[in-house]
Amino acid sequence: MSFPRQNARTRRFTLGAPRTPTLNKTGDRLFFLRSETGIDPVHSLWLYHTASGEETCLLDPKHLEVDENLPAAEQARRERARETGEGVVAYSISNQGDRAVAALGGRLFLVDVDHRSTHELPASPGAYDPQLNPTGTHVAYVVDGTLRKLDIEAAIASTSVTAVDPNSPPTTLTNNPTPNTTAMPGETIVASEPDISWGAADFIAAEELSRTRGFWWAPDGNALIAERVDETPVATWYIASPAEPEQPPRPIRYPAAGTNNAACSLAIFTNTNSRIDIAWDNETYPYLARVTWAKDHPPVLAVLNRAQTTMVFLAVDVETGETSELLRHENGYWVEVVPGSPQWHENQLVTVADEGNARRVMVDGQPLSSDDLQVRALIDTDDNGVLVTASADDPTMALLVEVAWDGTHTVLTPEPGVYSAIRSGETLALTAQNLATAGASLTVGPAAQVLAATNQPNNEIERTQPATSHLGTQTGSPHNTTSGNETSLHTIASYAEVPEENLNIQLLELGERRLRAALLLPEERLGIKEKLPVLLDPYGGPHAQRVLQAQSAFWASQWLANQGFAVLVIDGRGTPARGPAWEREVHGDLAAPVLEDQIDGLMAAAQAQSRLDLTRVAIRGWSFGGYLAALAVLKRPDIFHAAVAGAPVTDWRLYDTAYTERYLGHPDEEPENYARTNLIPLAPQLERPLMLIHGLADDNVVMAHTLTLSRALLEAGRMHTVLPLSGVTHMTPQEEVAENLLLLQVEFLKNALAHP
Repeated sequence: MSFPRQNARTRRFTLGAPRTPTLNKTGDRLFFLRSETGIDPVHSLWLYHTASGEETCLLDPKHLEVDENLPAAEQARRERARETGEGVVAYSISNQGDRAVAALGGRLFLVDVDHRSTHELPASPGAYDPQLNPTGTHVAYVVDGTLRKLDIEAAIASTSVTAVDPNSPPTTLTNNPTPNTTAMPGETIVASEPDISWGAADFIAAEELSRTRGFWWAPDGNALIAERVDETPVATWYIASPAEPEQPPRPIRYPAAGTNNAACSLAIFTNTNSRIDIAWDNETYPYLARVTWAKDHPPVLAVLNRAQTTMVFLAVDVETGETSELLRHENGYWVEVVPGSPQWHENQLVTVADEGNARRVMVDGQPLSSDDLQVRALIDTDDNGVLVTASADDPTMALLVEVAWDGTHTVLTPEPGVYSAIRSGETLALTAQNLATAGASLTVGPAAQVLAATNQPNNEIERTQPATSHLGTQTGSPHNTTSGNETSLHTIASYAEVPEENLNIQLLELGERRLRAALLLPEERLGIKEKLPVLLDPYGGPHAQRVLQAQSAFWASQWLANQGFAVLVIDGRGTPARGPAWEREVHGDLAAPVLEDQIDGLMAAAQAQSRLDLTRVAIRGWSFGGYLAALAVLKRPDIFHAAVAGAPVTDWRLYDTAYTERYLGHPDEEPENYARTNLIPLAPQLERPLMLIHGLADDNVVMAHTLTLSRALLEAGRMHTVLPLSGVTHMTPQEEVAENLLLLQVEFLKNALAHP
């Protein structure tokens, strides 16, 4: 099978791999999602018992034969989360891990973990994002912009709830036709207002602040906080489907730079449905970044001003809804929203903020970690200290680090790679990737044993065959060291496919700025010895990295190299893990510094590797990478001889408020920043081949970006190619589309570089 087809069928080699791990409070149960094979997009919910060493499938959508006709709101949520999987893609568990819940096709399914039984709950049709309360007695979820709550025992007692027999043939369950405005047995409609949604994250939170949740349970399970989103101030845009002329355009509320955002607020609802509105100055601080509600502590809100130069942490009085300031982080450029922050440790509030030229762990506003550590995410706190992922002197690695309460730190994963983790009690679940092995491994067990196993150099990932039963038990998986009732060490089996391409990669530091880069050449087995045309393959924008010590980051780049290119991937200024000063080099200008770093890196790489032919240089990218590709060929045709720009931003006034204004400021206050980064005025300068690719259904970077640039190019008499993708969003999960996009790009680039 060709790489483009395999890459498309496997959703970039993610299918079949364990994902979305969650530990219960005692750490004896690990829940995760996994599909049966590397080409199966339908994920099931699995359980691993740390004491017995058993893997058990708890919920298999294929067994239920659920119609995957997703509610529109769930489709939007998945688009914001860049979710390409099917089946169970999200779930929730009780603290003890004795119950789990998931939504399938707009219907709710409850898993009784101890009895291995599954029930369809009598929820209103169109349900999504279900969350169990910590005690497992209630589940809340969203239906058509209303937040709903179900008393599980009352629902089971008052209705004929279907129990799914794991030994029976696949069963088709039908939706209850009750209208969404009517409560089901045991169901409470928490709030419902015309044109206003409750319980769903607002667009900016989901797209730019990494918050996909719109409600949060109290630690005792007797109340919840819900987000109210009023989108009436936001301009309405329309996404048309020209391939379906009988369909009306789809209206969306899109907060473009300089325009109104949605108005967001919060309220507390108890299980008796009383309502207490939470009061904070949401005119001054309109962005709700985080809500944290921990045991023995008041809820904490993290809110940002529109310029994102101030983040305030507010404690909520649950009796009155009044808020009081705990601390604030301020920065003249922007305040970074860091995953996992804030957290409580005893009576200290642990956050992450920029101090000097380091992103540091902060305790009650005071720096704890040292200035030689760039914190990426806050994972957990305990009596020993704060567990984080961070980079030290090498930004291509994301290491697991423990920062002690005296400020010293210990790198727990010294082997090169990219790590993430969750922890509960003494149990650690560690996900690891590196350049030596294909795919990611998920290992769970006592922390010391997990770390000892992970830190063996070049530790190969052992793979097992998938289980055949839908709700069966699998044992004997890799590294299973079960003994009695003690927690075992176990590597969760992965069925993900591995590409045939073997990386021929060099990690480089280029030029005076020591730009981190990866150079990929054709594999030796292909016998290509001549000088090679160069293909730059960056993202290039702030807040994201391409050059990481993980094989999966480079498989597509290696295939491109095997087509006869020297592929160069460069992370320039603005990319993470090199300190705040490095990231803020792009403040006010997303064009000049970014493009300059790609050129400097290219020239330095050509000096180091004589096979690079600078008379044949192309660049390709998607999203910000698409913007960078178009910018390069428009601005510097003396360097770049062809470009493929996928879903490019062409006029930053058409992109969303939070992302754009974070880096360029408000367009009414700093219009010069928008002028210097706008591609449209550069259209008359085009003299090289340019292919523009865009999904017509894209509601993140809308099609207007490509059409506006194409119109300007046409008006200037500049030849160019436009490839519209009917029905495709900002993602391209469709198998045929994803496969042929790679093939068409290669053909275009080879033709363009044949006579540079």
